[in-house]
Amino acid sequence: MIVYVHDRGIYDAGRTFGRHRRLTDVEHLLIDSSTTIPQMVRRIIARVRHRRSIWLLIFNAHGWAGRVAIGTGLDEASVYDLAPLRPYMTPGGRGVEIHACYVASAIIDHPCRYQNASCPQRHSVGVEFMRRMAHVLNCPVRASSHPQVGYDSFLGIPRRGSDAQGRFEGDMVLVQPNGAASLHAPGY
Repeated sequence: MIVYVHDRGIYDAGRTFGRHRRLTDVEHLLIDSSTTIPQMVRRIIARVRHRRSIWLLIFNAHGWAGRVAIGTGLDEASVYDLAPLRPYMTPGGRGVEIHACYVASAIIDHPCRYQNASCPQRHSVGVEFMRRMAHVLNCPVRASSHPQVGYDSFLGIPRRGSDAQGRFEGDMVLVQPNGAASLHAPGY
């Protein structure tokens, strides 16, 4: 099953990407800004009902470095509220796609937590958020560090060149459950 979780304020909320239109097992949830992440998770579980049934979970919202503007906000702290979804994710499935601007961006310098405590390295706030999500859900997570146009419009008129297929615009970052991150070319 493919589950779309849309922020109600997004222009293309409720739309299915062209690459999924022929599939019959697609669900959509519209989330208001007052919905907490635990409430959103309960709604997703109520919709899917069966464990191991979410092959792909898509978040369609606004975003910025390490944050998805869905409900009251999904970030490094609230990502742990997604833990009840873990048994509903299909092992070997596609995992999570975050279609929101800049989620995988914002490289900052801080001490490396993975090697020596004094090892200066560059890490991305967005990639750290994605690592936590991949670990919590035990599945791959994909997002971009660039603006995502999607069905973007001006006054409700789809703009020329919009991406109805739901591909990532700009480089896409893929994070595996073990924390390994890789960068992929636009259009992936």
